[in-house]
Amino acid sequence: VSTAFKSDRVDMIAATGGPGIVRLSMKSGKKVIGAGPGNPPVIVDETADIGRAAVEIVNGASFDNNILCNEEKVCICIRSVSDKLLSAFSANNAMVLSREQAQKVVGLVVKDEDINKDYIGKDAAKILKDAGIECSPSVRLAVFVADSEDHPIIQHEQLMPVLPIFLVDSFEEAMAAAVRCEHGFGHTAMIHSKDIDRI
Repeated sequence: VSTAFKSDRVDMIAATGGPGIVRLSMKSGKKVIGAGPGNPPVIVDETADIGRAAVEIVNGASFDNNILCNEEKVCICIRSVSDKLLSAFSANNAMVLSREQAQKVVGLVVKDEDINKDYIGKDAAKILKDAGIECSPSVRLAVFVADSEDHPIIQHEQLMPVLPIFLVDSFEEAMAAAVRCEHGFGHTAMIHSKDIDRI
C-alpha cells in the first residue's frame, strides 16, 4: 500500500478503512481524502415494513462480515415492534441471542472495553462457535438486545456481524439515541419507516 501511495503516478489518495490507513495516506505528501470512523445507527420505527427491514438490515450488517464503515452497526427499534423484528431476523439467517448467549459473545469480542481486533471481519458462525454457541453455518448475523445505550458494542464501531439492538419507546427517543450513538461523526445513518416526515 505505501508503495502505491508514494508512486509518481498517484496524484491523490482516497482512503478509508480505519485510522491506520488514513494516517498512512496522510504521510504520503499527496492530496488525501480520508474517511473517518463510522458507527451507523439504523432506526426501525413502528410504521416500518418489518419483514423488509429485517432482510435489508441482515443483508447490510452481514455484507463482508460488516467490515465496511457504512454498514449498520447498531439497531435502534421502537419497543412495540421489537418482537416482530426479532422474529423476522430469525427467519432471515440471523441468530437472535439470549441474554446468556449475548454475554458469551460480548465476552469474546470485547476486550478491555474495546473491540477485540481478532474477530473483525470474521463470519458470524465462527464468532458464535468460539463463544461456545452452536449454530447453523448459514447464520450470517448475530443479533441481541442490549440493556443499555452505553454497551461497548453500541459505542464502538465493531466491524463484525454482531448487531446490538437498543429498544426505545418513541421515535423521538430513537432519533436522540441514534445521534448519540453516531457520536456526531456525520458518517452514515439509516431508517426504516413509512412516515415521510420522520424520514
